[in-house]
Amino acid sequence: MTGRIYDAYEAEKMGYVSKVFPEGKLLESVGEIAREMATYDHVCLKETKGIANKVLSEDLDGAMRIQEWLFRTYIGSEDNHQRIDALQAKLAATRKK
Repeated sequence: MTGRIYDAYEAEKMGYVSKVFPEGKLLESVGEIAREMATYDHVCLKETKGIANKVLSEDLDGAMRIQEWLFRTYIGSEDNHQRIDALQAKLAATRKK
């Protein structure tokens, strides 16, 4: 409400942005994220994108119901379990070092 301009790092601390990339590294960093996401279940990604667009026109209760449905639908998928297992193995290997 003050009209004060925040720099990128302040905006990240306040939660206005989720990530700040080093100067000159934006395209490289976004490319890494895109390559990782390309390994995800494509049906889940498509559904998530559609739902992200849909919740914009919902009230809070409606948006929360949609998010709950998405979570319950995909959390138990085989693809998701494989990613969780791989992450746990990676974390365990890191702890052993």
